[in-house]
Amino acid sequence: MLVLEGAGSGLVREVLKHRPSRVVGVLMNEASYRAIWPRLPEDERAALAVPELELRFEDPRAFLLRGVDRFDLILVGAPEPSSGQTNRFYTVEFFRRCAARLAPGGVLALRLPSSENFWTPGQLLRNGAVHAALRTVFEDVLVLPGTSDVMLASRSSLERDPGILGARLKARGITTREVTPEYLRYLLTNDRAAAIERQLEDMGALANTDARPVCYEQTALNWLGRMMGGAQQAGLPGRPASAWAMAGIAAILLGTAALRRGRRVVLVGSASMVGMMLEAVVLLRYQAEAGALYRDIGLLLTSFMAGLSIGAAVFDRARTRAGPARRWWGAIPVAGLALLAAGLAASIGASQVTGLWTSSAFLLATGATVAAVFAATSQPGTDEVDIGALYAADLVGGCAGSLLAVGLFVLVLGMEATAAGAAGLAVLSLLLVL
Repeated sequence: MLVLEGAGSGLVREVLKHRPSRVVGVLMNEASYRAIWPRLPEDERAALAVPELELRFEDPRAFLLRGVDRFDLILVGAPEPSSGQTNRFYTVEFFRRCAARLAPGGVLALRLPSSENFWTPGQLLRNGAVHAALRTVFEDVLVLPGTSDVMLASRSSLERDPGILGARLKARGITTREVTPEYLRYLLTNDRAAAIERQLEDMGALANTDARPVCYEQTALNWLGRMMGGAQQAGLPGRPASAWAMAGIAAILLGTAALRRGRRVVLVGSASMVGMMLEAVVLLRYQAEAGALYRDIGLLLTSFMAGLSIGAAVFDRARTRAGPARRWWGAIPVAGLALLAAGLAASIGASQVTGLWTSSAFLLATGATVAAVFAATSQPGTDEVDIGALYAADLVGGCAGSLLAVGLFVLVLGMEATAAGAAGLAVLSLLLVL
């Protein structure tokens, strides 16, 4: 059996009651585990010290990817998908890695906080996204509703006969407080279970993925609903509103391209917006893959800032030496931004795994191209250069790009579409240079 996260929450103690030949527990945060160990109940500490248990301290997703052992049961003990760090344990990509490590007939199990008798629209959307992700990977998925919804998945058919399951539980001679043959019959035969299964099947929810983190949106609405009563009912602006936002930005670029004055200001603002959209997507993507974003955020942000410094210095010197042709050099960094955005979208679409150094290199290149645009527009030309206006446009564009990317586009459209939209905006920005 494999327990991913939650090793100190009682999962291992309960698993050992079934007398498995081997249990592997994988925890990401060793320091946290060492801190809570002295405060655990005595029976829990005893369970974590048995020779059948092998504790590993590493990222569970990385463990699944590197290992070759097969398991009869994989338990996901991670918290609910309420952040970028935890959502990565409820996506299609994660479930595929789990499926690859399951033995024939093996079962994956997870739980989501819920309510027993009524699912709010937010709970339905969140659970539906996780259920759809499971259905994308596994042939059979079973949902057992309760105060915590238990989801079971397997590439083989799951047993649903409470008589058979109850007999198996009795044969093992395990003493439990709540899970009894009678309770299993109640779970599997009450009308609530059948109704929820039909609801999840018929709702057509989008599957939660690394690149399209559906649970992000619902988590944001649930959080807002605690302070703004109508937030959950109103929801976030959907795809049409996101498309209109992109179209509005494109219209501004096209309109400014027809004018002589103001081109430089709008070009700097659009380049900064595209750069911050790409930075946001790269950071969210890295967190989905590596989990520990804040551990590496210093290097990632430093890479972007270093790119700003290098890009401005190198482009300014090269453009000065270009002589009369320097007027056209402004198109080079803008085209570079478009290529970077298109490459990022293609990489996300191909589900390529990215590491720290790859992400840092991309942020370095992004920062360099954004700074090169600023260097190009701040050179004397046919129109008066107002450095203050250019700097203000840089700040406004960066702020707008961050808010739109994280607060709307990624939540509604996903990372791939956001990067593709940024590529389109960069291409339109070329009209401001030519």
